[in-house]
Amino acid sequence: MKIANLKIGVRLGLAFGFVIFLLIAIVALSLSRMDNAEQRIDNMLEDRYKKIALATEVKYNVSLINQHMRNALIEGDAAGVKRETEAMNALRAKNKELLDIFDKIINVPRAREMFTAMTNARNEDLSAQMQLLAFLNDGKQAEAKNFLNSKSIETERAYTKLLTEMADFQSKKMAEES
Repeated sequence: MKIANLKIGVRLGLAFGFVIFLLIAIVALSLSRMDNAEQRIDNMLEDRYKKIALATEVKYNVSLINQHMRNALIEGDAAGVKRETEAMNALRAKNKELLDIFDKIINVPRAREMFTAMTNARNEDLSAQMQLLAFLNDGKQAEAKNFLNSKSIETERAYTKLLTEMADFQSKKMAEES
């Protein structure tokens, strides 16, 4: 049986059915693509961007902590050192909170390696901060100044470098997904 032998109404019905089938297929494909795009955007915003924001905020707080350390050195008296130490402790607590959040959302092995390096650098920086504060509390201004300009600045730079690398890594992952 040929299509040409069919009545005009049947041929029109078949053509209309075929057009409806194509329309349904296009809508299904479009919905599938939109869902895929939505998942990628959600991943970029909820995962990658969040990690970039966390690393950036921790980095900013590290800079503030180091400003407070320099202020404590400049202040020199016990009350000034205490005030700056309290400010540093608040920032350290905030960073700990942010890093705990960061730790829970890491899902890539390379990011886990970087995070481990970051936490090791953080521990070294915290140790250097404690040493500097010990010098200040003991009234050893000259030793504190030398320590700040050598060991303390090295640990801060190493830590902030790793924080920057983590933010850059997450930015690259976000660019790959877009």
